[in-house]
Amino acid sequence: MSPAPVEESWVRLECWLAANAPGNFARLNPPAVPSAIAAAEEALGRVFPEDLRRVLLLRNGTNTHDLSGNYHHGAGLLPEFGELLPVERIAGVHAMRVEIMQGHMEVEEGFGEWALSNWWHPDWLPIADSSSADGLFLDQRDGADQGTHFILGRPERHGDSAGRRWP
Repeated sequence: MSPAPVEESWVRLECWLAANAPGNFARLNPPAVPSAIAAAEEALGRVFPEDLRRVLLLRNGTNTHDLSGNYHHGAGLLPEFGELLPVERIAGVHAMRVEIMQGHMEVEEGFGEWALSNWWHPDWLPIADSSSADGLFLDQRDGADQGTHFILGRPERHGDSAGRRWP
């Protein structure tokens, strides 16, 4: 049985949110514009997987603030992972984590190899994030599995391997 097209699955998700979690439904952003996706891809030096592009063109992630300006941790769309990142934040979160990793590599001998498999890899594409640094990443490393697995990770220094993967 093949999975439903992204758009069909997304409509089902939005219908469920509207009926069962209207506050979370209200924090879905409008669609991303193609030029914003292109700018993020250029900043990252890579093309987004087609399914991610299609999701972003339906809804540009979530907004952590409601219409009154009140902050909502994680915007509640994805359990445990917090907010679905808008395209503008995908490149920013990626750049921040690469910068942090490089800073650690400069001061901690031997950190580099451990970090690349346990903390953050420059070829991981963040798609969901939270203030606790938990996240969901799309594995974009070269190889047969490129773009075919999500990685659940905690890129934060708990020594917790980010190796739990889902097709």
